Amino acid sequence: MPPRREPRARRRAARPILGSLAVAALTVSTLLPAAACCRAPSPDPDAVAWHTWTNDDLGYAIDYPQSLRPRRQGDDEVAFRQGLFAVRARVVWVSEEEGRRRGLWPGHPAVGEGELAGRPATRFDYEHGDGPFVSRTLSWVIPYRGKLLALELRCTGEPDAAQRRMLESFRLL
Repeated sequence: MPPRREPRARRRAARPILGSLAVAALTVSTLLPAAACCRAPSPDPDAVAWHTWTNDDLGYAIDYPQSLRPRRQGDDEVAFRQGLFAVRARVVWVSEEEGRRRGLWPGHPAVGEGELAGRPATRFDYEHGDGPFVSRTLSWVIPYRGKLLALELRCTGEPDAAQRRMLESFRLL
């Protein structure tokens, strides 16, 4: 006859397995909606209302479709999210050192030139990791007020029509 402690020992042995299953379920339930959102196309830019995000402190404005929700992240960044997780675009103002520390475009090779707010910009195309998420990121970067100001678009291919309109609408005040 087994000792009375065996059922308790079995329960203890099952705890790590149950804990692992719970973590796996949470991870899948979190990542799958985010991945689906990242692949979801932006709406037809002519079929939706547009709003303007203005940062008076830094002196810029950008238009964005109503399907995106701007979320300011400190004084130096605003992210435009689709749904809860998917960042479709963001504006970042950082020093080169801060950009490297955060895994942004510094430290990645430039892929060409472009234009941001009517100014010559350096373009970057790199994989950016935010915690468990990795996203292809296209960045247009200009020197601005002693730091670097960038519009970053997250996409799997080329920017879609709504993202292109955001890029074209970006302006310095």
